[in-house]
Amino acid sequence: LGLGLVPRAALANSPWRDEIAVLNLSDFQPAVSLWLIHAQYLANLQAPLIFFASKVVQQLTVSD
Repeated sequence: LGLGLVPRAALANSPWRDEIAVLNLSDFQPAVSLWLIHAQYLANLQAPLIFFASKVVQQLTVSD
């Protein structure tokens, strides 16, 4: 017995899909807390870090 969060596509392709009960929870509101910790001076890594951080924010931003 266990509880897990699985994307619907992964569940649909799972060999155990017929043995899993899906619970629809009306009050479930997952939240993400993410910290990006880095050195103060990044030199040539500054641009890639900013790019990476912006993509993470873009993917985690919820739009209604």
